[in-house]
Amino acid sequence: MVWPMLRFVMVIDLKQSIGANIRANRLALGLTQEQLAEKIGRAWETVSNIERGKNPPSVETLRDISLALSISIDELIEGTGRDVSVTRFKNEAAAMTILRSLRDDEMSTALRLLEALADRRTGSK
Repeated sequence: MVWPMLRFVMVIDLKQSIGANIRANRLALGLTQEQLAEKIGRAWETVSNIERGKNPPSVETLRDISLALSISIDELIEGTGRDVSVTRFKNEAAAMTILRSLRDDEMSTALRLLEALADRRTGSK
């Protein structure tokens, strides 16, 4: 029967893919495994094992890593699917950190400002 073996290979690939995405995002932010481990309250060995695809992260650990790296869980699982510069990645992460700290009314204002900037850049309106 091929299905159980295929499922096993898919799980290994997913663990390695998640680990590689975590590593790439950690490095883009200039963090060491130790620094990421400290941010998420885990041992550096845990981060190392996750990044190498040895052990998959728990849902809670995946959430904590997502918050620490300012990237969605979807992007950690699937990757970003785009090439971005380190500067852009850091700026996006910083923006997400700021946005998460805003109240709802402040978030609405920030969104309007970003839309206005995007419209100005593209020549809309």
